[in-house]
Amino acid sequence: MWYEVVFDDATTFDGLAMCYQLRDDGLCQGKDFEWEYCPGYDAQIPKKSVAKKSVVLRFQDSALATFYTLKWQH
Repeated sequence: MWYEVVFDDATTFDGLAMCYQLRDDGLCQGKDFEWEYCPGYDAQIPKKSVAKKSVVLRFQDSALATFYTLKWQH
């Protein structure tokens, strides 16, 4: 089961920085966590907003999801 954490208004740079930090902390991408950037628009329909831009992190361990949510709260 994956535990999802969404960081609204995060940029691609923020997402990459989070990903690198998770790897530096010893987590394995694809096994311990996954990440995704949502640009906040549908690329197929120009200028149509479908959601806020955000970074989505998914963790296998709920404790890690909670820890990193608290660590990266704005």
